[in-house]
Amino acid sequence: DLTQIPKAIEQALIEIDADPNNDWAQGMLIKFYRSIGQRRRYFSDYLDMIQELRDKGDEESVLLVAQEAARRWPKNAAARSLYAKALLNLRKLGGALTEVKAIVELKPDDHRSHILLALVRLRRNELPMALSAIDEALRLKPGDPAALDVRANILIKMGDPESLWKASLLSQERPEDTGSLLTLAKAYAGMGLIDMAGDTLEKANRLAPQVLTIYLMWIEILCDARHHRQARKKVKEALQIFPQNPDLLRMH
Repeated sequence: DLTQIPKAIEQALIEIDADPNNDWAQGMLIKFYRSIGQRRRYFSDYLDMIQELRDKGDEESVLLVAQEAARRWPKNAAARSLYAKALLNLRKLGGALTEVKAIVELKPDDHRSHILLALVRLRRNELPMALSAIDEALRLKPGDPAALDVRANILIKMGDPESLWKASLLSQERPEDTGSLLTLAKAYAGMGLIDMAGDTLEKANRLAPQVLTIYLMWIEILCDARHHRQARKKVKEALQIFPQNPDLLRMH
């Protein structure tokens, strides 16, 4: 059943982390990859499988499937992007950066490659390089909404005093868009307005209930503000909806 990581694969992942040269662990992972390949012939099959796993909150299995897709289609930027995003979701930032650099080489004129690079740089707190990457994305596709959202997040992280005003305008222009509300929440948090950030996330949660990204951002903002009791409460609340999510389980 590929919707769950078999127990042997769980153990293999633990062993490979401890010793990358472990023959038994390598063999188990190879068998798992081959079983995926036998059941998934086309790229669209992988996309369907990843969506099923993501709906279950099983990001570890998503990573394995995405890695296999990237191995089978190394020149396919979409396949490599799946793998990079899976690494990013599990906070494997070094691997994500390596993968995204390869994607940019494959598709240097695709603005989406540079958006992904900016996101990885942002998560690594490499803010000047993140800003450079997102500016390149906007040069390739001026006014792209996704790129503008990422740029606002970078400016917020850099402490740009104008970023709150820009984020407020964005949320007013797109009042039903959860992405603009998340950007505004980050802006409030960056200015130390934690209660207003929480109110904004509450609104986003009403518009899009049971979205993991909203909960993860909420928890991150509370932790950064040292509101640890509230953060623990929010982790417990999120675990009721996503009981198998590895990020939430590590926080619990």
